[in-house]
Amino acid sequence: MRYDFAEFRSEANRKVNTKNWFRQLQDFGLKSNEPLVELYIYDFLSDKRNDTYPYYIKDLATNSYYESLQNRLQEQYPNAPFTQFYISEIATDNYSLTLNQTDVDFKWNRIIYFVLFASIILNLLLLLKLLKQKRNKKAISLSKLTKQEERILTLIHQDKTNKEIAAEIFVSLSTVKTHINNLYKKLDVQSREEIKALKH
Repeated sequence: MRYDFAEFRSEANRKVNTKNWFRQLQDFGLKSNEPLVELYIYDFLSDKRNDTYPYYIKDLATNSYYESLQNRLQEQYPNAPFTQFYISEIATDNYSLTLNQTDVDFKWNRIIYFVLFASIILNLLLLLKLLKQKRNKKAISLSKLTKQEERILTLIHQDKTNKEIAAEIFVSLSTVKTHINNLYKKLDVQSREEIKALKH
């Protein structure tokens, strides 16, 4: 073990070696068929001062080894104080692991809800702003119309054809078409139906 850690000096190699030795020590304890050896190894691996502690915490969440060790200790040393101590240590670590996971989940939920709420509010504000700009633009566009264009707009709303409009305001058909094209440009529309949809 000392050789493995002395040979490589990089952080990545140290992490790989720590993880490998974590497994090797657990396997050695299992092969010994003595729960006290496993308990001693557990004490070393779960010590917060050691580099193995982060691996122990991850392993505790997924590995049934610790429950098996508890069962072996209870079978061979049911009334021993170290058995009770091990049981309480595992329970404490499991509780803190569950508590930390709940805190992380709770924090993420709060962040997600906040982002969702902020997004909805911003979208509503943007929608209101766009609607207001659209109304202002149409109001400004309508105020730019000449008297003749306003009359033609009114007649278009009454479903009059170009010929009927020309006859009613006493101008030529080409003049009506010119006024209608000007209306399209000023009101930023593409068709007669869009003009009819505008409130006058």
